[in-house]
Amino acid sequence: MATRYIRSVPSLAAHIRNVPRERIYDSSSLACPAAELVQTYHPSKLDTLLDARPSISVLNREADTMAHVLRRLSDHLQRLSHAYAEWQDFDAGAYFDLYPKQTEVLINIRGTGRMTRITFFGDLMIPRFQLAEHYFVETFAPSYRAAFPVGREPNRQSPAMQLFRDEVEPEMARRWQHLCLVAQRLLWTLKNELDYLVVTDGEEEMFNWRPSWHTPGCPELVSGLLPAWESLTTFTMAVQCAPASRELYEGV
Repeated sequence: MATRYIRSVPSLAAHIRNVPRERIYDSSSLACPAAELVQTYHPSKLDTLLDARPSISVLNREADTMAHVLRRLSDHLQRLSHAYAEWQDFDAGAYFDLYPKQTEVLINIRGTGRMTRITFFGDLMIPRFQLAEHYFVETFAPSYRAAFPVGREPNRQSPAMQLFRDEVEPEMARRWQHLCLVAQRLLWTLKNELDYLVVTDGEEEMFNWRPSWHTPGCPELVSGLLPAWESLTTFTMAVQCAPASRELYEGV
């Protein structure tokens, strides 16, 4: 499933397991760095946590901080379902306090004249997701392709292979593990919060990437980079918005 950006945990997992086949475009983390978001989405304490050694305690505190962020975002999305009708031309950047590039990466808007679906890719605001996604796009995928060139038998003793096995793959696995620990803590924290559950769009985002698990993952990768589909989660959120009634009958 080709995409310009990797914007969710299942999307990243799908790209990793299909690294020989998936086409990579741009790094979403480079296009929309979490540190450049307003403090509503990236509290300053996150930078302190990212500078610390990623112990279980540090990762749990990062997850707890992100839980507050996602609560505020879910409230913002719920309010939008009522406020949307007041906009003649909805400006997602203005409503969510985002720059144009941030809006392009974080938000997807689609629909008809009668209903608009606005999706916010919450995973992208999680710093550990950005660290894993950035490393995959900028380092892991190129290193894999250098070690396993298309159409040629890989040289198990080549410098490219040694670099991939000794440094790149273990680092990717480490970043993925840290992301999973944060995501599991976040899920545990938010699983009973009605305001969040009302706007969660996890099932659709998971379904979008389910076909990537219909075939075996890349056999050259360690098992830690080939998680079961059922073990994944995502904090993608969405809301359905109806336009103002005058728009429904415009031109009638």
